[in-house]
Amino acid sequence: MGGQVWRRRILGEFGDKRALLAFFEMLTDTDSDVRRAAVDALGETWRPENAESLMTCTKDSDRDVVTRAWIALGRLGDPRAFNPLVILLLAPDASKQDISAAKYSCDWKHRPSGRAAF
Repeated sequence: MGGQVWRRRILGEFGDKRALLAFFEMLTDTDSDVRRAAVDALGETWRPENAESLMTCTKDSDRDVVTRAWIALGRLGDPRAFNPLVILLLAPDASKQDISAAKYSCDWKHRPSGRAAF
């Protein structure tokens, strides 16, 4: 899985449509590691048109996929991610990694447009 996912991620960073299609297909893979990688990759493309596909992942059976989907939506500036990200930040069982990623996704300094996510 690893090499193939990274090749697709690199293609996605260069805007290759084939990579984006592959990421969309990976969202329904039976392996949750593959779904997580696809969610991360789609969130890193900074393409708001990926929001609808990421929204479907917020109902995934794997908690990490769900968390990463909300974080990816936050990166894209999708307002639907605001409340779930706040809940994630306040959750007593949230991992430090989840909290850090949630904060990062809302931080204007990390957005290509230089604007706040919400």
